[in-house]
Amino acid sequence: MTPQPLAPWHALLAPLPEDAVVKRRPVAPPEITSKPEGAAIAGWEQLTVELNAAARGMRHLLVVLDAHGTPISANDMEMYSAELGEDNAFFQENVGGRLEADGTFRGTRWRTLGVEGP
Repeated sequence: MTPQPLAPWHALLAPLPEDAVVKRRPVAPPEITSKPEGAAIAGWEQLTVELNAAARGMRHLLVVLDAHGTPISANDMEMYSAELGEDNAFFQENVGGRLEADGTFRGTRWRTLGVEGP
């Protein structure tokens, strides 16, 4: 049996709305990247998108780019609250991990649940 090709990393992330605003920032301030121990991440950037996830809550997408503009990691997180029986619950759903040179993603999905009783 031939193994199925892996999806490109961006296929794992939920689609962004057309009006999403992507912010570009350095991963560390100049006072860090100008030091010898920070030189390895000089020129690296993070792309972030913070969105209202409609009735579900908030969504935050983060992609880290190396100094050549190559994506090296990604995290897509959604936070929301909901009723769980008689309790209020807080959920956080994530997909995050490393982006490989061949365009595939090496990471995991996880869900965190917090319950607040009456």
